[in-house]
Amino acid sequence: MNCDELLDLIPAYRIGATDPDETRQIDEGLQRCPQLAAELARYEAVTLALARGVPQTAPPPELLGNLMTAARQTRPRRRIPAAWLAAAALLLVFIALNNLYWITRLNAERGRELRLPTAAEGAATSATARVLWSADEGEAVLIAVDFPPLAADASYQAWVRRGENVASLGVFRVDEQGAGTLTFAAEMLREPFDIVGVTREPLGGSAGPTSPPVVRWQKQ
Repeated sequence: MNCDELLDLIPAYRIGATDPDETRQIDEGLQRCPQLAAELARYEAVTLALARGVPQTAPPPELLGNLMTAARQTRPRRRIPAAWLAAAALLLVFIALNNLYWITRLNAERGRELRLPTAAEGAATSATARVLWSADEGEAVLIAVDFPPLAADASYQAWVRRGENVASLGVFRVDEQGAGTLTFAAEMLREPFDIVGVTREPLGGSAGPTSPPVVRWQKQ
């Protein structure tokens, strides 16, 4: 894509709604298209303003999945329509309402983000996840997207591995759209680690992983 075509994808890129190929093209385009960086900065500023200006209250857990679905259905291939801007704005409000205002500081010196793709060992799905945290904050968050549905007696469990030691980050479930979030102590990621992944486990979690990972990040 040329710079003008990539510009149309910046709203989707900012909220993690681009597919892997689009994400790669935008990452590359940010190095050669000054207007892309400027547009991304504009959306960062909007997110920061929302996060600072909206009271921190917990929205319904299914809201993220519903908004992500709506955003994908209205995502543009040409110049951004009003419907997409509205969907993007609602997603930014969700981030603020869900007590994740610090997500806007990911580009700061001490901010961190991991992207967890579908694990090669697991079933072929479109599941992805992002883990966001900052050394300045007490909490981290895992945001799950397009995860397979769970049986009533199952849950997802996130793990961090250091060498042979595996520690649980917590358990969560997803809504009908496969979206869910897990908050956990950021200190769990303070020391260097080798793997972060999510597995399907019995309801309430397990002492250690008992199934192949659904998504996984591994240190290269």
